Amino acid sequence: MTRAQEVIKKYIHINFHSDSVLLFPVDRDKVKLIDSEGESMVLTINIYGDIMDAESKQIYAVSDLPHELERIDLQLPQSWKEVDRV
Repeated sequence: MTRAQEVIKKYIHINFHSDSVLLFPVDRDKVKLIDSEGESMVLTINIYGDIMDAESKQIYAVSDLPHELERIDLQLPQSWKEVDRV
């Protein structure tokens, strides 16, 4: 797995019952998640470590990293705050 996929995997393990989902790496920056009901989604991250839907680019969770271009460095996110979906 790539570093981006490891970050997504960490998010999934923190926020889902990871024993009830299957994970599959997709390309270099995505992870496909399939739940016990057979429903699936493909997640990716942006440069700030936010978790996003790979197709629609809708942000599901905002990372704890700075969201200012001049402050981006090599840190990895440690936590996320869920975004209210409308």
